[in-house]
Amino acid sequence: MIVYSYDRDSGEFIDAGEADPDPLTPGAYLIPANATTIPPPSVSAYETPVFDASEHKWITVDVSYRYADNVLRVVAQRLAEVGPLFDAYCDLAALGELDEDGLAYLTELRVYRVRLRMVHRQPGFPESVSWPPAPELRDVPHDPLRPEKG
Repeated sequence: MIVYSYDRDSGEFIDAGEADPDPLTPGAYLIPANATTIPPPSVSAYETPVFDASEHKWITVDVSYRYADNVLRVVAQRLAEVGPLFDAYCDLAALGELDEDGLAYLTELRVYRVRLRMVHRQPGFPESVSWPPAPELRDVPHDPLRPEKG
């Protein structure tokens, strides 16, 4: 006999497995705590079956927010990867220390950051995300407070 385990607190489906035969009652099976013989419903990738023990039935719950949270964590990680470089280039631009190439690179970093921040506005989010191409990471051209040795 197959039993379907669910989380004790949330009721969320965990897995299916074979129940052990009851050694005291021939033909009967031991049903573990937090398990049922009722099979969970088929669900989409952004749903999960949850067992309502008081009603003895499965319900389907939308969990797409979990996927959105994961995508937004990637956005935050990618922003953090370019953040210090972007800040350094912004400071150098404000000090008038960037040449034309440096200013173009700063614009490339800025556009990348804006596109990352707009990922959640894409059609199909969070199931389908088109990631903006990351700019090549460069070294900071120089530190204006520490003249180059030469």
